Amino acid sequence: MSTQYFIDFEKNIENIVNSPKTQYLYKLLYSNVITLMETYLYELFINGVREHNLYDKVVKNRKFQSHKISLNSKDIELNNFDIKKYIETNLIQAMIFHSPTSFFIIKEVFDIEINLTDKITKAIDIRHDIIHRNGKDFNNQNIEISEEYLNELIEEVRTFLTNIDRNFIDKYAVL
Repeated sequence: MSTQYFIDFEKNIENIVNSPKTQYLYKLLYSNVITLMETYLYELFINGVREHNLYDKVVKNRKFQSHKISLNSKDIELNNFDIKKYIETNLIQAMIFHSPTSFFIIKEVFDIEINLTDKITKAIDIRHDIIHRNGKDFNNQNIEISEEYLNELIEEVRTFLTNIDRNFIDKYAVL
């Protein structure tokens, strides 16, 4: 059993696996694996918070404890303030779901185990170099992504998300 978010992740991974490859495409596909992970985490988080009414756990998270709501904000209308909508649009949607901080927020809000590995953390950094420096690191060295390296990342992310998905389903019995 898997959540729909994980099923969608797997379908997109299959597109990557079945794509014709060149060195340039390896980099793009590598970064796309991290993007797919981010999409899964975002969808699981926002829908899990909604479906299980966990807004209170979001606002009690230490990352958001000092968050202030401005009275001149476009989100404030007297007698018409929807705190749940505000949380979704100003807190959750502002999260970066490939940031290690977001993993800890997911862990705390859902009270599930998340085992962030060094390989995933390194892959996030490599993705950043691919996307923001056209595939070069801080020393201006070209990052090389082989088919083997891409496949290793796919398996690492798949294992990482499978564990999150199972923990989420075990805790919330959602299919």
